[in-house]
Amino acid sequence: MKIIIHCGAYKTGSSSIQNFFHTRKNYILDNHRGFYPTAGLFFSKEIGYRHTKLFYSLGKPDWDKHTNDMKTQLLEAKKQGVEFAIISSEALSNPIIQRALREFIVLLKQWGFEDIRGIAYIRNLYGYILRHYREFTLRHKNQKKINGWIKKNQHVFDYPQAFCALHEIFKGRFELAIYEECSSTLDDFCQRIGMSNIDYSEPKRVNSGINALDIEINRLVNTKAIKHKGLRFASNLESQLGITFTDKVSEFPALLKNDDWIGVQNWPQFQNTFNFSDEQITTLTKRPDITDSFNVYELSKSLATFIDHLVA
Repeated sequence: MKIIIHCGAYKTGSSSIQNFFHTRKNYILDNHRGFYPTAGLFFSKEIGYRHTKLFYSLGKPDWDKHTNDMKTQLLEAKKQGVEFAIISSEALSNPIIQRALREFIVLLKQWGFEDIRGIAYIRNLYGYILRHYREFTLRHKNQKKINGWIKKNQHVFDYPQAFCALHEIFKGRFELAIYEECSSTLDDFCQRIGMSNIDYSEPKRVNSGINALDIEINRLVNTKAIKHKGLRFASNLESQLGITFTDKVSEFPALLKNDDWIGVQNWPQFQNTFNFSDEQITTLTKRPDITDSFNVYELSKSLATFIDHLVA
C-alpha cells in the first residue's frame, strides 16, 4: 500500500484536499481504493480535516496514542486491499515540525510500508507571507504586526530550508508543485496520485480569506484577549455597500514587487523532481547573479533588509 503525505504549504488549497478526502472517504474507498485515516486528525470543516494532532504531538503523551492508532488503521486498510492512504498537514512545511515527519516515516517503515512519497504546493513567496500572516491573525490569535510576524517565522518563509529538507526526508520521492499553475489544487493533487473520473459532489473551495482592514481589526481585538471566531466587519460592509477598503490599508510597501524570480529547476536539490520545464517561485533575494544554487546566507541578509523596509 502506498503512503502519500501531503505537506501543505499553508494557503495553497490544502483545506479542499483535506475536506474532500475526509468527507468523501466512503466514495474514495469504494471507487478509488483510497483511505484517509482519522488517527491524529484535527476536525474542522472550515479550515480542513488535517493530521495536525499527530505531528504536533511528538514529545508529548499523545504521540504514542496517535501513532498506535495510525498503525492500527493503516494495517487494517492494507489488509482490506486499500491501494493508497493520504496523510495531510500544512504544518509539515514548517521546518520545526519536520522532525515529527522524520520520526513518523521511521515508524511507517517499521510497520512494513516502504512506498512513501511526499507532495507539497508552494506559491509566490510575498503572497504566501501575506496570507500566512492573515490566516494566523484571523484564526490563531496572532497579535503581532506583519513585520514582527515575519521575524518570528523566518524559518517558515525560508523556502530552501523547508523544501530542500522535505526532499531529503523523502529520499527524493518528493514532488513540489506551483500553486499558481493549478486551476484547482484538489484536481492537481488527484491527478498526481493517479485518481481520475472523480465525482467531487461538494464545492471544493473552503477557508476563504478576508481583506487587510479586517485583519487589522482582528489583530487589535487579539491584543485585548477577546474570544472570537474571526471578525469580518469590513468585508461585510464592502459587499453590502459596494465599496472597497482594500487600498486603504497597506501591509506591504509599494517597493516590494512580485517580479523577483529564480528558476526552481536550477536548484540541485530539486533537479529531476519537476515535471515542468520553466516553473519558478518567488524568493526574497534581490541578487540577479544567483542562477545555479541558492545561498541561504544571502537569503538571510535579504530577509533582514526586507524586514527593515516593512511598514511599521
